[in-house]
Amino acid sequence: MIEGLKELGKTIFLTYAVLGTATMCALGVAVSAFAPNADAAGAIGPFSAVILSFISSVFVPIDQLPEWLQQVGRVFPLFHLAEGLQKSLGVTGGTGLSANNVAVLALWAVGSAIVAARAFKWEPQSARG
Repeated sequence: MIEGLKELGKTIFLTYAVLGTATMCALGVAVSAFAPNADAAGAIGPFSAVILSFISSVFVPIDQLPEWLQQVGRVFPLFHLAEGLQKSLGVTGGTGLSANNVAVLALWAVGSAIVAARAFKWEPQSARG
């Protein structure tokens, strides 16, 4: 019985890892599409990652943040990814499978991929200076 739960947890963990990676990659390309140049795109990523990590219960438990910031953090996909991964590892109990978390990640992945596909433009090597 315990082994079956461990295998289920591993499967759920891998599901979140793959879906989360796809979501974050699509979101990164979508955000970088609005950067004025390649240098600016490189700076946007780390800045946004740190801010999202802070408000999405990666660095600080979300219940220690002000209520308004908790609500903002729950909108972004990183909160749902972190919660799913933590639960699938048994850190907070349960298997970690949450239809809400999976749905939010999937919606962000699809939405970001659509924005990225429509807005992203390649900058020629010669234009970088």
